[in-house]
Amino acid sequence: MSTLQTFPIHTPAQLSVHIKSLRKARGLTQAALGQRIGVKQVCVADIEKNPGAVSLD
Repeated sequence: MSTLQTFPIHTPAQLSVHIKSLRKARGLTQAALGQRIGVKQVCVADIEKNPGAVSLD
């Protein structure tokens, strides 16, 4: 059983690093994560590359 740790995210760059590290720690590809959250792989890549420019609309 893993313990969920919380880290404050204050900037888009921190969000990018956090998402990518969590995804990789769980052995997920961008496509696999996208499938789990209902978006395409390119959207996950965009979020990891530049989360400040991504709209959730």
